[in-house]
Amino acid sequence: MGRRAPLIERELTLVGVNPAMAPFLETAELMKKAAHEAASYAGRAPGASRAGRSHPRHMSTPTGGLPADIPIVIPDYLAAHEARDTEAAVRAFSPGAVVVDDGSTYRGPDEIRGFESRAGSQFTYTTTLVGAERTEDGRWVVVNRLEGDFPGGAVDLRYRFTVDGDRITELVIAP
Repeated sequence: MGRRAPLIERELTLVGVNPAMAPFLETAELMKKAAHEAASYAGRAPGASRAGRSHPRHMSTPTGGLPADIPIVIPDYLAAHEARDTEAAVRAFSPGAVVVDDGSTYRGPDEIRGFESRAGSQFTYTTTLVGAERTEDGRWVVVNRLEGDFPGGAVDLRYRFTVDGDRITELVIAP
């Protein structure tokens, strides 16, 4: 019996997941379900507009969840931003989009690309999704709690999105 692994361990190993991560699988399944629901609402396959590979430099833990009717461009952008996939993040914006963060304004794809390539790169932190809500047509607020080695150590950031069609036209990031 010592040679036989428990059935659940074999299943996890077969799909390439470390069995020690089993407690986190429920959260992963909930995130996957939310992504499928959001993609279904948007009328496309999950991840259809995502390009490139994800290489996160910090960890996310959802505590709230994204509403099923949130425009898919928002979770796509947040995933790209967190993974530091600059090109995928920039593709989420319209050509005339504006980003405001930490007192600076970035206009258009070139300035937004510069912002995305530098945003948070000097710190190590974790991100926890606190929640999201629609404030009016085309406007959404997503709240993330960041904890890390930046001044103050913790902050709840509000990502205020304005969306037109399948692109972000404005993003304001502030506490």
